[in-house]
Amino acid sequence: MQISPKYLKYAQILLVFLVFFLPPIDTDLGWHIRYGEHFLNTGQFLKENTLTFFLSDYVWPNSYTLYQILTATIYNHADLFGLSLAYALLVASTFWLYQRLNPTLPIISFFSFLLISGFGRNIFHLGWRSQVFTFTGLVLLFFILRRIEKYPKAYLFLPILFLIWANLHGGFILGLVFLGFSVIQHVVS
Repeated sequence: MQISPKYLKYAQILLVFLVFFLPPIDTDLGWHIRYGEHFLNTGQFLKENTLTFFLSDYVWPNSYTLYQILTATIYNHADLFGLSLAYALLVASTFWLYQRLNPTLPIISFFSFLLISGFGRNIFHLGWRSQVFTFTGLVLLFFILRRIEKYPKAYLFLPILFLIWANLHGGFILGLVFLGFSVIQHVVS
């Protein structure tokens, strides 16, 4: 009996969802929720480190603002279960997009995605965490870059991607590096 490629893709997405339906065990989760709640309650960004005793005068560039607001919102509406669900949906959606990068090789896409996730196990096994948005951002970036030749206006999505990504995680810098390499490659060829 042969399995339809369509059903195979759906089964893979479901499996990724189930594998990544994890409880958040990030030790900074409470801190991120509090910062997000501060913004939701006051409409202002916290610029000082008011939530910890140590390093109270430490000022840092907060590149997690949108992540913290999103985390607090999900947590306030659905607790830790909601964060687990959001994480599984985020990773499954990222995998769906990853599959579309090379749709003719669904088995290779599936195992390479799991392999990449395995190499990033120290991040991925912690559940809902801002670093996962960098992985999603990279997959989105590669997806857009692959579409630019066929759809030249796809580049218009890049500023939107980087605006959102820059407020989810500081790893957007890695995306800028890859974008730079892509531009250099395009100019050279």
